[in-house]
Amino acid sequence: MSDIIGITFVLAMSGTMNLSFTLSKVMTGGGPNGASKVLLQYMYEQGFMNGNFGYAMAITVFSLTISVILSMISRRLSNREEDKK
Repeated sequence: MSDIIGITFVLAMSGTMNLSFTLSKVMTGGGPNGASKVLLQYMYEQGFMNGNFGYAMAITVFSLTISVILSMISRRLSNREEDKK
């Protein structure tokens, strides 16, 4: 059961990152003076609107690294709980 919960948690984290971009873009467009702009929206603007593809790729790699680290932490925590049983 803990494996299913762990996988669901990782998928929920990645879905939240994508959903935050969509909601921020559709509802506020970054808000007044960029107040509600999220990281992926900033990456999109740098890459496609400003033409800074290298900078946008660096933001993407950073975002991917954060996602991998969070999923590794989640996996280790679920394994630690499984070892206690």
